[in-house]
Amino acid sequence: MRHPVLSTAILLLTVSAAQSGEEPQATIARAVKALGGEANLSRGRAVQAKIKGTYYDPGEKESLVNGAKFTGELIIAPGQELFACVRW
Repeated sequence: MRHPVLSTAILLLTVSAAQSGEEPQATIARAVKALGGEANLSRGRAVQAKIKGTYYDPGEKESLVNGAKFTGELIIAPGQELFACVRW
């Protein structure tokens, strides 16, 4: 999802609007305005995330990497490729 904050805001406003009888277009317009307007939302932003987990391969019963712990970092910038660094 490109704008998780926008999606969350729209979801919350839609639920409250459904209860109040407000039109969906008005709800979306309020959500966009609350997040700084359309120009602010259309700017590309870099996203950085740290990940941590355990690798499991459900197709393999006996595997050397099954249960291997990993950590990593993901960086996604608009117009660029994904950068991923994973440490086992």
